[in-house]
This record gives sequence, structure tokens and C-alpha cells, in this order.
Amino acid sequence: MDSAQTALFWNNIVSLLENEMTDLSLKTWILPMEPVPTKDGVLLLSAPNDFHRGFVEMYIPLIRNAAQQISGVARDVRIVVSGQESPVVPEVRSGNGDFTNSGNGLNPNYNFANFVVGSGNRFAHAACVSIAEKTAGNNFNPLFIYGGSGLGKTHLMHAIGNHVRQRHPSCNLVYVQSERFVNEFINTISEGSFDSFRNKYRNAGML
Repeated sequence: MDSAQTALFWNNIVSLLENEMTDLSLKTWILPMEPVPTKDGVLLLSAPNDFHRGFVEMYIPLIRNAAQQISGVARDVRIVVSGQESPVVPEVRSGNGDFTNSGNGLNPNYNFANFVVGSGNRFAHAACVSIAEKTAGNNFNPLFIYGGSGLGKTHLMHAIGNHVRQRHPSCNLVYVQSERFVNEFINTISEGSFDSFRNKYRNAGML
């Protein structure tokens, strides 16, 4: 297939996958890939980086099944890493408001939909989506995000919490800033209320 036929074929596959995957997983793992024209009938997809390629392999059976539904022919699906770098689009958000008293402590304005993804933060974004979608297993437990000020660390943390809250309202999710945690611990020691402190954090489904 030439480039135009390959692109059309891939678009049809993506349309079928929309019914098989969550919108977030589709946008995070499938849409960033680009089809590469081949002459041997193989569906070759280009992933933005090696991490993406390794993780998206779990979706190969779904992709292969969708490809067969469209063409009527069983095709091999292979994923390679693109040799081209995407431009860095840093995530810059202003304000570090304290939402610890707003109920669950999460800022509802911070979600995956309005997070700007670029080559500089794609790995962190993908890891956070994996946790929120519960597809990461123990690969990112615990998750530690490091970066300069204003690059979206807080945004990603809140996005995980908001996504889990939306999909699993009964999940006992605890969001706490480190300073607040230390203060609680100090108060626990002074008041001797160890059971309450232990129960709060040990019973958390996500901290």
C-alpha cells in the first residue's frame, strides 16, 4: 500500500479501536503512532519512543483483530521507534493553589485532557495514564515525578486522582501535601493517636 492507502487503513483501524478502548488509552497509546507504508502486507507502526513501543505491544492483538476485520486478511503487526524527535512542548501552568480543604483535595481543573504532551514530558504522562487506567501493575509503584517548577508535576498528580475518582468513585483516594503529612505525623506523636493515623493511610486505595 502507498502512503495514502496506509493512512486510510490505519484511520479505519483507529475507528474500530474506539469501541474497544477507553478514550484516554486511545489518545495516549494509539493516536501518537503513525503507519509506515510496507510492501509485504505487514502493518508497521511508528511509536514516538522505546517506552511507548514497549507498552503499546499489549494492544497488538486488538490492532491485529481490527486490521483483519477491515481487510479480511490476517496481518502481522509490528511496532518500531520513530527516528524523528517531536518538538518539545513544555507544560506550563500558573498557580499552586491549596485544594486540601476542597473535599478530596484535588483540583478539578487538572486533568489529562488539558495537559500539553511533548517529547520532554511524554514518558511521565504515559506513566501517569498507566496508573490511572490501572494497566501499569507494579511498574510505577511508587511513582516519583521529578522536574523543574511549572512543568506539570502537580497537574499530572491531580489528573491521576481526578481520573480515578471519576471512574471509581468508591476508591479510598488520599491526596496530601508532604508538609501536611509531616504535621499530621507530629500531631499523632504528641496526641498518641497512632491507630487513627495508621488507619487513614493503610486503608488508602491510592495515596
